[in-house]
Amino acid sequence: DRGAEAFGEGLRENSSLEELNLEWNNITEKGVFGLARGLASNTSLTELNLSTNPIGNKGATAIAHLLKSNSTLFRIE
Repeated sequence: DRGAEAFGEGLRENSSLEELNLEWNNITEKGVFGLARGLASNTSLTELNLSTNPIGNKGATAIAHLLKSNSTLFRIE
């Protein structure tokens, strides 16, 4: 989860990364919250793969809320 939170911090400033594959990284809802904070202001990422991570219902809800403010992210697995 620390790694996912660090990615979130980096995504706040990043303007070139378009795809991020975090499949099979054991990211839980805590990590997703960190990612969502960073993605809220990111304008370059279009695809995010979180498949096979135990993000739980709260993590999925955080991603759903994120989509209200992020218009560039169009594919989430």
